[in-house]
Amino acid sequence: MKFVQVGPVYPYRGGIAHFAGCLHKQLIEDGHDSVVITFQRQYPELIFPGKGQTEDNDYFKDIKAERVLTPYDPTTYHKTYKAIVKHKPDYVIFQFFLPYFVPSYSYLLKRLRRKGIKTIVVTHNIDFHEKWPFANFLTRQLLIKADYILTLSNSVFVDAIKNFSHWRRYKKSNPVQESKAKNCDQIIYHLDKRDIKIISSFHPLYEFHNRNAYSTDKAKEILNLKGKDVILFFGYIKPYKGVEMLIKSLPHIKKKLPNAVLLIVGEIYGDDQQYHSLIENSEFKEDIVLMDEYVSDNLVELYFKAGDTLALPYIQATQSGVVQIAYVMNIGVVVTPVGGLPEMVIDGKTGMVTSSVDEADFAEGIIKYFELDKQQVKDDIAEYRANLSWKKFVSDMIEAL
Repeated sequence: MKFVQVGPVYPYRGGIAHFAGCLHKQLIEDGHDSVVITFQRQYPELIFPGKGQTEDNDYFKDIKAERVLTPYDPTTYHKTYKAIVKHKPDYVIFQFFLPYFVPSYSYLLKRLRRKGIKTIVVTHNIDFHEKWPFANFLTRQLLIKADYILTLSNSVFVDAIKNFSHWRRYKKSNPVQESKAKNCDQIIYHLDKRDIKIISSFHPLYEFHNRNAYSTDKAKEILNLKGKDVILFFGYIKPYKGVEMLIKSLPHIKKKLPNAVLLIVGEIYGDDQQYHSLIENSEFKEDIVLMDEYVSDNLVELYFKAGDTLALPYIQATQSGVVQIAYVMNIGVVVTPVGGLPEMVIDGKTGMVTSSVDEADFAEGIIKYFELDKQQVKDDIAEYRANLSWKKFVSDMIEAL
């Protein structure tokens, strides 16, 4: 088969770009033709909250993407359409994660449908973390133009179905309540004499981060954390990710884990003063390390190998690629019971799911994690991650088409 993928990829940074790059590589490895069309410019600098939009990443440098689309410039939409159809693809895959992309993606989906080319929208988010005007309306207008909607967790699968609740469901491959039991549950809707199939899949592992360059002891030594119980937070720091709650949970954690430290690594989006003030006013400020920066690929392993557990104190979530990085590094995770996060954890084995989104309950989850047998956790992670490969993801996707 021949696939064209539309969305961020190297040199753009972040989890979605990594997802698109790994998918592209696996399609080629499996013998398919794959082309990536990415952005000439992704966001206007004036509205982008981060410090940069690109990165230097050796693993993805071999991807020769065509940089054509600028989502905020309609004059690039038709050029992108022409760039797609010249490859004569069987399927076009769109990476969707913000309503911001709806105008450009909708234009392309509509034109491609008229051309008879099948389209797949990979929905990383539907219930968006940040508030967007008319988000539900815009998302629905996008989804109804696709042939396939591919979700990466049961939580997003259910959110996708909600967008179609006003249409008559005429076929149901698997009951929604059974969707957690299988990787590729499906539901089909009929609209305008055509089918729209929603597929529930999973988020594969990012194996490329683990270069086996560090042991746990060496990583802790480099970061001056030797002898510490390291609780790692990793990724963009945004309000919905609950970093404030994590900082406030530390006094509860220290009652049972006196050697605990928080290692908070990631670029802060928006106002950073709230985090610095919280740390400065904490009675355990010496045990909180905040690194406000985007971490290049060659340093990701260092921080994960230094961590004893990965903390995801999210207030809102769909799924998270950072959990997959933790599993690759053989460390368990502690997550809040929101969105698709509990689906990614075998409670008491590959990590802990806390009882609520509360600082005391999150601290209890951290403490319970440290009571687990570390070797058994590693064994359970190894067994769990065997079913999270990119090869299986692509195989499941193609079987569902």
